[in-house]
Amino acid sequence: MKNFSMKKLYYSISEVSRICDLEQYVLRYWETEFEQLNPAKNSSGNRIYTNKDIKMILLIKKAA
Repeated sequence: MKNFSMKKLYYSISEVSRICDLEQYVLRYWETEFEQLNPAKNSSGNRIYTNKDIKMILLIKKAA
């Protein structure tokens, strides 16, 4: 896992993929499996992840 420093309000799926060392398709799949993981979408329809979302992803990954 890369150094996760909470410096931004929102992260793109590609950034979260790198931070969490997971493929983007895994993140999209987990959205369907875990109701707690529900990133917002911007006006273009792209997922925007918060620090809370990233913490949830890392918890899920640790438990998996």
